[in-house]
Amino acid sequence: MGDTPFFSVVIPTYNRESLLKEAIKSVLNQTFQNFEVLVVDDGSTDKTLEIIDDFHDDRIKKLRNNRVKGGGGARNTGIYKATGKWVAFLDDDDVWLEEKLELQYKQIMCLSEKYVIVYTGYEKYDFDNNKVERKILPQKKGDIYYDLLYKNYIGTFSTVAIKREPLLSIGGLDESLEARQDLDLYVRLADKYSVDYINKSLVRYRYSNTDRITLNTKKRLQGNKKFHEKYIEPDNNISFKLKLCSNGRIFAFAVLEKQWRLAIRQLLPAMLLLFVDFRYFLSINKIILTTNKKVKR
Repeated sequence: MGDTPFFSVVIPTYNRESLLKEAIKSVLNQTFQNFEVLVVDDGSTDKTLEIIDDFHDDRIKKLRNNRVKGGGGARNTGIYKATGKWVAFLDDDDVWLEEKLELQYKQIMCLSEKYVIVYTGYEKYDFDNNKVERKILPQKKGDIYYDLLYKNYIGTFSTVAIKREPLLSIGGLDESLEARQDLDLYVRLADKYSVDYINKSLVRYRYSNTDRITLNTKKRLQGNKKFHEKYIEPDNNISFKLKLCSNGRIFAFAVLEKQWRLAIRQLLPAMLLLFVDFRYFLSINKIILTTNKKVKR
């Protein structure tokens, strides 16, 4: 397969010494072995660096995030150091099933040049009890730009492999976003290229972690506001339903953050979803209820 790795696996990490080893092992255990692993430390103060050094594999490269602190800067550090043809991301608290890269490689080899994202399904996994709680399988492929504005059908970074050249051509991740960095990246790529998937759950997502961005409602509110300003407001082709859905998400996080003035401004769009898209109406209410319960734990 030559000296150039096919995949560059980028793992951003911060103070996850107890979980990082398992993530790296899941890469090394892949049935497809033509890869490099770029572990990007975001300023850890625990034994993260020692954990990386314990792996005696020349394919593993230890990097320090030299950009904006956070997931966006750390991933971009890895992207710009990557030498592989495709970049595959793995969060430091998730793990891959052993066929993940092999099946993505085989799918990529069958695709035309217009396809630059290949993602997989994933499973919400209870690592304490070794139990699958729920499997989420892919639903959308092809030209899915407007689908992604409605909902992040691709999901967590840990499922995706992205062709490196297009990834570099759009400047990688938007580091100014505190949340929705993954969806923002997918949207910018889907605006120019096509997406495909592997119809299998190949990632174990550690949903029980209490320090995930999903529980930081302040960052999620800011991320959704910026996403709305960037994609929804300027696009004259955006449907009325899409606008309501975006406003509805802002409403949900404004309520969680007790930003009542903002919540009141978004209340009418959120209520109109009851008639325009009842399922989405239920989803924003679920965000409020479930996130509130998790934050209170």
